[in-house]
This record gives sequence, structure tokens and C-alpha cells, in this order.
Amino acid sequence: MRRYVEPGKFVLPGDKITVAEAFYPGPGTYEDGGVVRAAIIGRVEVDLEEREVRVEPYADTPPKLELGSSVIGRVQSVKEQVVLVKICFVDDRTDREPPTSGVGGVHISKVRDAYVEDLADEFQPGDIVRARVVSTKMPIQLSTMGKEYGVVLAYCTRCRSELERVKGRTLRCPVCGHTETRKVAAGYLREVESDA
Repeated sequence: MRRYVEPGKFVLPGDKITVAEAFYPGPGTYEDGGVVRAAIIGRVEVDLEEREVRVEPYADTPPKLELGSSVIGRVQSVKEQVVLVKICFVDDRTDREPPTSGVGGVHISKVRDAYVEDLADEFQPGDIVRARVVSTKMPIQLSTMGKEYGVVLAYCTRCRSELERVKGRTLRCPVCGHTETRKVAAGYLREVESDA
């Protein structure tokens, strides 16, 4: 591993920066088993006099996770009563990581305004979702009720290609032809052009 990282290098949380024996971990970094890693998204700065490496945040202020905030995340797992979502962005602020790197849960009762029999018909692991924060207490609770919330990009459970929205909740894989359903949000990223 390199002992020195060029100042200005863009890093993401968890990226290896240098070895701890060469530089002390400064703000925006942490030590993990003798390796200094980035704790935040930003650019590397090196203080040769103090032998310190730090990461300057990419944006001025972190987004705040509040009741009613809109979040974007990736579905980690689908259980019988809850969908676990890794929160990636808050209120469309893609320039900075959220203040918590936690996971939120969408309970089966908070998926949509209609009865949900099986969560696997609404979400699948890997799906990108937009949800609303309904509780900031740990564990964070999310809701996808409302037209603007739900899956914004889904992947085929057979071949992992991006699914196209055909109509309503129905999605189709353009590669293998498999059809699936999801709790689709308004503004789904892959719409099929209507023949009408």
C-alpha cells in the first residue's frame, strides 16, 4: 500500500488512503487495522509537518435527516414484514453523504395505501427507492406511501438488467423478457414509450 496519497484525490467512505505508520488519521478519516481510511466523501489533504492526513468534505454542510425528509436508498433485504433500505442520500442532496450511514426500514403497513400481501411483489434487493422519513429514532422508519415514493429503478431478478416500466406497477426486462411488479414511484427512471 502507498504510504503517501496525492493531495486533492477524491475519496469515498471506506477508501484506503495510506498506512497508519506513515500518517496520523485526521478529521474525516479513521484507522482500521493499520490502514487510514476515508470516513466521508471529499478530497484528501496531507499535512507533512504534522504527519497527518485528512479528508475535507465535498460540500459545506451535511444534509439533515429530519421527520418528513425524502431519502434515496438501496434495498438491502426484503423480509416478511419489513424492507431494509441502506440510506444513500437525503432530500436529493447527492453532493454529500447523510449524517447517518444507517439503514431504514419500510414496514409492510407503510408501503402503499392498499393492502400488501407479499413484500417481494413490491421490492427486491438492489432496487433503488425514494422514501419519506416517518421516524428518526433508531432504527430509522421510512414510508413509501404516495405517488412520489417507491422504486425509482429496479433490476431483473433473473438477469440483473434494468427493468423498464410498461404500465402501472408492471416492469419488464428488455434483455430476457421477464415481467415483475414493484411499488413504482412517479418518475421511474426507465419508462417504455407508449404506442398510443
